[in-house]
Amino acid sequence: MLLFTKEHCQKCEFLKEKINLESLGIQEIKLTTSDAHALGMAAFYDIVELMEKPGLPILVTDNNGPISGVVLIRKYLKEK
Repeated sequence: MLLFTKEHCQKCEFLKEKINLESLGIQEIKLTTSDAHALGMAAFYDIVELMEKPGLPILVTDNNGPISGVVLIRKYLKEK
């Protein structure tokens, strides 16, 4: 699973405080305008449109489509 975040995002920081990314096997990808690789990954997973809205953090799972927002991500991870 991949978690797309950005710096200075209160929602992203809150989520990272509440879950242990490493223990769940979640890789964090920090989005910045200067990181072409991260932006390319966002395009590959077709989440660019979600990023343009206040949709971060975004979790990309293996089986489901992208999940946007702290509440939905936490709910999904609790059910796992």
